[in-house]
Amino acid sequence: MVIVLAIIATLCTAFFSYQQFAAATQLQTAAHQIAGLLSRAQMRARVHGAPQTLTWRDRSLTATTPSGETRTYTLPGMVIPGAPEGALGPPGSPSRPIIATCSWPRSQRDARALTLHPDGPASPGTLYLCNRSRTHGYALTTTPDAVSGIRVYEWHEGKWK
Repeated sequence: MVIVLAIIATLCTAFFSYQQFAAATQLQTAAHQIAGLLSRAQMRARVHGAPQTLTWRDRSLTATTPSGETRTYTLPGMVIPGAPEGALGPPGSPSRPIIATCSWPRSQRDARALTLHPDGPASPGTLYLCNRSRTHGYALTTTPDAVSGIRVYEWHEGKWK
């Protein structure tokens, strides 16, 4: 009986460790997938000489190419929009509590829009993503500065890095 309980305890520990690993992997992947979408939209704006607008709504980022093709990225289940608990923003100079999931300009009542321009600048703002326990997260920032572009920050051990 003791051996059976030990095996069950070991399996439960392994399962919970795997869940934490899977959640961290999904979070990191989501942040980098979105950063990739933003970078590709920035390149399209430069190549085509026309602004590119992306829309964030609920759990999805949607981009429309110059040819009219729509691409949507939806967050995986273990990732939620929002900042980690206790995180201050913006990540570049954290000084105040984060109150919004996304600070890009509002385009509609339930959506935010990011416009990337051919000469480099973007609508300023930040999109925050975190795990369900709100202990680990990422912030994707865009700036009107043509040089800085898109930055990815990670919230780890109480700091943006």
